[in-house]
Amino acid sequence: MPHGPVAIMVHLKARPGFENNILGAVAALIDPIRQHPHCQYYDFHIHADDPTRFTSYEVWSSLEAFRAHLASPFIQAMQDAAQEFLERPLEYDVLQSIQPVKANETTPIRPTP
Repeated sequence: MPHGPVAIMVHLKARPGFENNILGAVAALIDPIRQHPHCQYYDFHIHADDPTRFTSYEVWSSLEAFRAHLASPFIQAMQDAAQEFLERPLEYDVLQSIQPVKANETTPIRPTP
């Protein structure tokens, strides 16, 4: 099991026609998730080539903290409510950095030439 911070990519696939339901459900959770003491980064994306696919990119202090977050009542309630909108259950990948960024260090975004 990974130790230390982990990046998580959560994948959602909406049933066609239910994309706005997913967006609404997740939009209500963005600020509470970002305020979680173990969440270091959270961003939610819609796939440019398929509006039924969504991915969140998250960084958590540990895999245990992320799994505890998934088991929290407000996340469980969202998952239960979203079942009718999803084509398949939520899936996620766990990633561990091979060279973590140090505190207060950022990776600059380079302009496109």
